[in-house]
Amino acid sequence: MPERFLVGIERASKFIGSAKGRSPKFSKVEYAHVLDGKVIATNNVTIVEHDIGSCDLACALTVKQCRVIKAFGATPTHAAVSGDSSLERNLDLKWDNGNRLSLSHARDPSSDLSDLFGSYDWEGFTPIDEDWRAQVVGHFSFKPLRGNEGLLTVYPDRIAGGIFDNRPDTELRIETHSGREVAFGQATLLNVLKAASEIKFVHDGDHSRLLFKGENIRGIAVSRQRVSS
Repeated sequence: MPERFLVGIERASKFIGSAKGRSPKFSKVEYAHVLDGKVIATNNVTIVEHDIGSCDLACALTVKQCRVIKAFGATPTHAAVSGDSSLERNLDLKWDNGNRLSLSHARDPSSDLSDLFGSYDWEGFTPIDEDWRAQVVGHFSFKPLRGNEGLLTVYPDRIAGGIFDNRPDTELRIETHSGREVAFGQATLLNVLKAASEIKFVHDGDHSRLLFKGENIRGIAVSRQRVSS
């Protein structure tokens, strides 16, 4: 197993979503998908891909399973998926100090998620520094009122938001590198900025995407409906 496996599942697990109340086709959002040396996760608003290095392991992990593996404090040295059916398969992990872990009901990963990254140009990004990140994350790390997402509207020269989705009550004057007004959920934007070292806004009609890259990670976040002033 590559050393970056533990970091990969830890960072990807922050973007795992819930399929509760949705059709079965959304079940893939509940897992971190390990395939072809990548860990991919999506909550149907943001998708991330973490490069863990050369790895033949293919499985899908829940948030709880990621936390159990993380609790061992180190990347397992070996891993194998055993069993012939989806109901009987296990993920068996082994550490060089003799620790072992067997996770039941191991699922196959969704191989189509990685195709979503091929639609975009991954060049021409804008680097973000720690001061810029700290200003945005610090300013907008408030708790929205129940039933509100705390939508943040990004303009070329400022970001506006607040605890009410349709009544922004705070504004940060700062260059955003966005070519036009676009809105994101508070949790979505903050999670992206915490993981990113470079960003790029892509606008197409009424829709926008925020592409981001960091150390061994890249991702895409989709915009939300704009917030009226």
